Amino acid sequence: MDLTTDTSADLADLIAVAEERLRDFQALRKAGCYAGAVYVGRYAVEVFLKCLICRRLGKTKLPVIFHSHNLAALLFFAGLNEELEEKQPRRFASFKEVRGQRVDQLRYQNPARVGVSDCNNWERWLNDKREGIVPWLRKKCR
Repeated sequence: MDLTTDTSADLADLIAVAEERLRDFQALRKAGCYAGAVYVGRYAVEVFLKCLICRRLGKTKLPVIFHSHNLAALLFFAGLNEELEEKQPRRFASFKEVRGQRVDQLRYQNPARVGVSDCNNWERWLNDKREGIVPWLRKKCR
């Protein structure tokens, strides 16, 4: 497989997916399905970062090489690591919390280990107007 080949995921679709995963986060959280909410919340951040990589590269479709779940690497390839860390320290702290949860850890852990307080933390890390990573990523995607 040529890693520079574009996927079928175009930029508009990626943005729609990220926004849908955020709605899923809220619906699952409201339904008390906290583990599922956290899982899709992390995925929303991942997809926003992939949108920003496309923008940075001037691509309308995501190159295969960026099929990764590594949020730190995706932030780096989006060219935003230093800006986030230096100019948005509160958001960077939230990003580190979100990044700290590995996909396989979220995917395979017992859902009973994720409670309402965990999910409330994720709500803050994702969506808080001053600390949340999503408002900043969303603005960058425009």
